Amino acid sequence: MPRQKKRGSGRSTKNSKIKWQILSAIIDLLSLNAAIIAAFFIRFAGKLPAFNFNAYLDLAAYITLIFLVVYYIHDLYDVERYFDWSGTAARILQANFVGMLVVISLSFVLRAFAFPRSVFVISYFTATLLNLLSRFAFTKFFYLELPVERILIVGADGTANKIEKEIVGKKHLGFMLVGTLTISKDENEDKIVDAIQAKVRELNPDRIIFAPVNHSKKFLLELSERLPFDLRLQMVPDIYESIFGRLNFETISDIPLLEIGKPPDTPWTKFGKRAFDIIVSLLLLIILLPLFVIVAIAIKIDSKGPLLYKQKRLGYHRNEFWCLKFRTMVVDAEKMSGAVLAGENDPRVTRVGKFLRKYRIDELPQLINILKGEMSLVGPRPERPEFAINFEKNIPFYKYRYLVRPGATGLAQVYGKYETDAYDKLKYDLIYIFNLSFFLDMIVMFKTLNIVLTGKGAR
Repeated sequence: MPRQKKRGSGRSTKNSKIKWQILSAIIDLLSLNAAIIAAFFIRFAGKLPAFNFNAYLDLAAYITLIFLVVYYIHDLYDVERYFDWSGTAARILQANFVGMLVVISLSFVLRAFAFPRSVFVISYFTATLLNLLSRFAFTKFFYLELPVERILIVGADGTANKIEKEIVGKKHLGFMLVGTLTISKDENEDKIVDAIQAKVRELNPDRIIFAPVNHSKKFLLELSERLPFDLRLQMVPDIYESIFGRLNFETISDIPLLEIGKPPDTPWTKFGKRAFDIIVSLLLLIILLPLFVIVAIAIKIDSKGPLLYKQKRLGYHRNEFWCLKFRTMVVDAEKMSGAVLAGENDPRVTRVGKFLRKYRIDELPQLINILKGEMSLVGPRPERPEFAINFEKNIPFYKYRYLVRPGATGLAQVYGKYETDAYDKLKYDLIYIFNLSFFLDMIVMFKTLNIVLTGKGAR
């Protein structure tokens, strides 16, 4: 079960960071292009020769992209550097020099620019000046408020002490050390679990950091299963995890921290996937509107009852929502049987319903759920609460499904079968959750399209 939400929880921290990063990038790139335009005025004595300036306009997008990459490489969007103004100024000087050097070199090699290279030399000084002024003004109007993240340290060696010192010294980044728990390397694992659970109840942390401990990684995973699923768990890796572990880590100072039981944190998972969901679901709703009308008429002619069927499902962070489908069964189909899965040649399914189920057309109203943010195009299929309660009790790590939005389709749906049991479907779901990427989503969507067109595996 999730913990009670706290004001200032670390969960809202990332939203604040992302907002600052996006706005900083926009301001930097606007300043850059304004600086190049100003350089034209300086170079041509207050005039903008059409031939030369049009050459810049044709390539402005590429120049902007080059500088965005250079600014990113120079850590201009690293939140930890936000409070280091002198360091930021030095990195702006370096980044603009590298960026201008790259662009001038490309222009020389490709012969792509129809204006003097001196424009870029002047642009270096105007861009640096505008970057510094705009950054300074931005900090005056937009203060980066980082909500407090409560941290509990569990460990037994010098690394735990080092982490403690780093956290105490970085309060300005929202870190708050709420406690430490010293454990012996030979201590009984059941006693450790009890002690950690007691600390969690007492201190209500947002994150637990494990210093290197002499316990199996299986133990740490099983421990995560017994703690609240919205509690962030990290460990300082030993040399073996560094070699074989997943690339899902961050650092505190020079200490690497591997995530335990958390999906990869990438631009795709942060905002790309949600933006893609909104655009695609909106376009599909518009394109498929005539099909919706035809299906609605067919359902009304075929049987009595509502057009849509609403069913309560569990979604992101185990929040309940109403999952929408075109009605494919007779009214009150579960009144006598209770909550059961549809079987082959199920007598409750209507004639039109059989066709809709075969080609997955009954799932199309879930585009509305996707647009609302309750679901995603790709992800683990949302489960009914009455089934999920049993699965959570009997299937290890089932709660990890709640770490991402449920999907209209998923890896388990394209590689598994309708009758594949929940345990095996969870394996597919976990593979998807911990390997989230744009390309994996594309693979699942194209395979789903093939299933829809052929009508494979429907019930």
